[in-house]
Amino acid sequence: MQLKVALSVEIILTLTVLILTIVSEATSSWVVSGSGVGETSLGLWQSCANGRCFAITDAPPFFEAVRAMSILAIISQALALFAIGYAFKDPKYHPKMCTSFLSMAGLFMVIAMAVFTGKARLSSYGYSYVLGWVSAVANGLVSIVVGCLHR
Repeated sequence: MQLKVALSVEIILTLTVLILTIVSEATSSWVVSGSGVGETSLGLWQSCANGRCFAITDAPPFFEAVRAMSILAIISQALALFAIGYAFKDPKYHPKMCTSFLSMAGLFMVIAMAVFTGKARLSSYGYSYVLGWVSAVANGLVSIVVGCLHR
């Protein structure tokens, strides 16, 4: 496969996973209860009830851990994007760097999601929570695709 085509595919996949992770972390639908007018939702950064949202300032320690792991995942994904961009100039070390960063991002997201799942123990998770798990799995899959594109 031609190098520029492979790098373009990698950029698209990595950017997609990065966007999924950012949306998951930034939105306030990790936990949802009620429906319609009385709906309340809780995210990592804010809590919303009856259409009004408030910042979470005194978060429990496990929230801080989930936030930190999610941020580390975003940083790792951004570094993977830079590695792909650098590969247009010098493709020598690109596959190892990119797969390493994406694997680390996947590991950080799995840790974040496992901590949240273990501590929250709820039955009404929202779409942000689901996107977090999708992002965790997608990071691993994209790192495998990147490794396979350069064999």
